[in-house]
Amino acid sequence: MTGPTIYLFILAVAVLSGCGGASTTRPQSTSASSSVTDYAEISYVKLLAGSADELANKNVSVRCRFLAVDPRVLPPGYSRNPNYLGMRVTGPNMTSTVTGILVPRDLAESALSRNMGDEIVVYGRVAAIPTSGKAVILMLVAQRIESTRPDAKVAEAPASSAAAVLSVAPAPGSTPPIATSLDLNARFFGRMTGTVSDQPFSLMLTFALIQQGNQLTGEFTTVEMSGQSQDAVGTVSGVVEQGSVSSFRAKQTRPCNGEFRGSVAVENEGRVLRGAIAGSDCRGSATATFVTCRFDSVALCLR
Repeated sequence: MTGPTIYLFILAVAVLSGCGGASTTRPQSTSASSSVTDYAEISYVKLLAGSADELANKNVSVRCRFLAVDPRVLPPGYSRNPNYLGMRVTGPNMTSTVTGILVPRDLAESALSRNMGDEIVVYGRVAAIPTSGKAVILMLVAQRIESTRPDAKVAEAPASSAAAVLSVAPAPGSTPPIATSLDLNARFFGRMTGTVSDQPFSLMLTFALIQQGNQLTGEFTTVEMSGQSQDAVGTVSGVVEQGSVSSFRAKQTRPCNGEFRGSVAVENEGRVLRGAIAGSDCRGSATATFVTCRFDSVALCLR
């Protein structure tokens, strides 16, 4: 579910060596300060280019735009740490260099509920994370993530609320949705692995699903973990049954057209989706399996 274009990702964080007075520390506390006024507002450029003397161990807030949850932005020593997620962001105008923010697991729901391009304000503490020798990486450890949109509370509500608003009476002559005890109105986050043209790939996968009766629709996005190809987006559909989603179909629209079909097992009372698909895109024939977890049960995928 990825295209052929080579994808270049630049993690732009300040890497400094021998900065006098700058202490190196690993993130220890995720508790936010008592008020947003306890954080010094800085620009996105300042976050990228500030020195350890200016920023290390300081509580700051920065306005940026959400791109994806992406493990490639995690600093050394954190790629296998189940207590943190990496959040990829860019500047407010979407043309700035990309950087990463370290998100503690107790803020996973807030990160995973974002849409690509959402403008957010991240409040947190700048940590000076040791690498090798005397070098350190400055990275913002999130303590609070807020949307800048006036309807933020509506946008961040569970997808089931949106589905209720969107529910309308069936058109004359149409078949009304069939009721099911499963409720998959939510965002799901996890990992997909497989092969395309006999070449292995590994993706971070996100679903944004809406269920009406037994009819499931939604969108998917992927982040290619090796950075060798572009991220992919598209739509999904299927039929919700007891313990499964049948007739599962994914139509890729970017970076090139593709179509994949398969089936999905629904586990843990709708909190885990485990599936297998096969199909093709511009890179050739592909087969893959995936496991995703509901945004409020993401710990199930971090075990």
